[in-house]
Formats: sequence, C-alpha cells, structure tokens
Amino acid sequence: MTSRMEAEQQRLAHAQQQRDCPDPEVHHRIKNNLQGVISLLRQHITENPGLRHVVERVIAQVRSMAVVMVCRAVSMSRSCACATCSLPSAEWRVIS
Repeated sequence: MTSRMEAEQQRLAHAQQQRDCPDPEVHHRIKNNLQGVISLLRQHITENPGLRHVVERVIAQVRSMAVVMVCRAVSMSRSCACATCSLPSAEWRVIS
C-alpha cells in the first residue's frame, strides 16, 4: 500500500510540474497574435496618417505586453525542472 501511495504522489507531483511548465506552443501563438495586432495597427496608420501618434503609442503598449510575456516565459522555463521545456532564444526576440 505504501508503494502505491508513493507512486500516486510521484504521479501528482509530475502532473503539477507539467502544469506549471510553460508551453512553448502557447507562447509562440501569443507572440504571433501580438504581431498580427501590430500589423493591423500599422495598417490604420497608412489609412489615417492623422492618427499616427496615437496608434504608435498603442503599438508601443502592445510591444510592452510582448516583452512582459517573453520575460515571464523565459523566467518560467528557467525555473521549470521538466525536460520538455525548451524556449529557443530566437523564438523569444522582442516583436519589432
């Protein structure tokens, strides 16, 4: 009975570790979505040059969100002990 309980505890610990580990695919999709938002905002600049100042401020805010997301993902991957975490440095370049 003790070995069964230990095995269950190990399984639960592994499941929690997997849950806490960042998923590179999710972060990749978020990054792509933020790039899409920036592209849409840039289209508004070309269509409405008078809004350039306001739209560029919004783009800067979206970039800031991307930086925070990247920093958090890298921080989480470094603290994650599971072998499936790999965040290639090229993947986490700041959105330009």
